[in-house]
Amino acid sequence: MSITGLCMVCERREATQRCQRCGRLICEVHYEDGTGYCTQCAAEVGVGRGGTDAGDGEGDLPDDADVYR
Repeated sequence: MSITGLCMVCERREATQRCQRCGRLICEVHYEDGTGYCTQCAAEVGVGRGGTDAGDGEGDLPDDADVYR
């Protein structure tokens, strides 16, 4: 099966994988190798790096997210 389109997490990079939990099309940055999950699903279940965006400085948190709890 061919995967085509933009990543459904960042909407910037070409999707290369499909999340095994939710089915989102995701780029390699938002794919957790160990689980087969997207970073959003990994964060929900508490595995992997769960939502960090490798190096672009933007992350996956909304602008108004409180990171200091």
